Amino acid sequence: MRKLILPILIASALSTPMAGCASDGTNKQASALPSDTLVKEQFAVKTAWPYPKENSGEIEYRAHGRNLTQWITLSYDDTRSSQRPTQVTFNGPLKGDAERGKKIATTTQIGNCVACHTIPGAVQTGTAGPSLAGFAKRGLPEQLVYQIIYDPRVIYGEQTVMPPFGAFNNLNEQEIHDVMAYLNTFQ
Repeated sequence: MRKLILPILIASALSTPMAGCASDGTNKQASALPSDTLVKEQFAVKTAWPYPKENSGEIEYRAHGRNLTQWITLSYDDTRSSQRPTQVTFNGPLKGDAERGKKIATTTQIGNCVACHTIPGAVQTGTAGPSLAGFAKRGLPEQLVYQIIYDPRVIYGEQTVMPPFGAFNNLNEQEIHDVMAYLNTFQ
């Protein structure tokens, strides 16, 4: 089973206490989790996701598609440790399938690259990361692209918000190759 993908971006990036927390504002889910994570015990996946209530100015919390509680968050109160950054070597040639890569990059439950990156043709893309439009024209070495997807902390430092997809076993080698092939379609 796949492990979780967006711990850094979702589990606490919103750092707002939510409905369902204890009356003292603390989260009783687990002592290791900070109090400002979006967790609700009654959800099978534990992780909550904010949805605006139409024309009300209010937010309701629904179960997220994945349980993100094992991941490190952006909360200043999150003192859990993480594995060290992992440097890897790209074993070419690139043997990815762009269509599979598109599915991985644009599907919330898999890679969800659209949460942070603008991707040509995708709806509701993010802006936290660089746009991926024209990616192929940048001429980045495959080793660098592979490392960034596998574990970007090696390149950008441990404070990067991009998840280490390979190092945390969210994407396997073939899936990373597929995403790389998809990126190569952005002329």
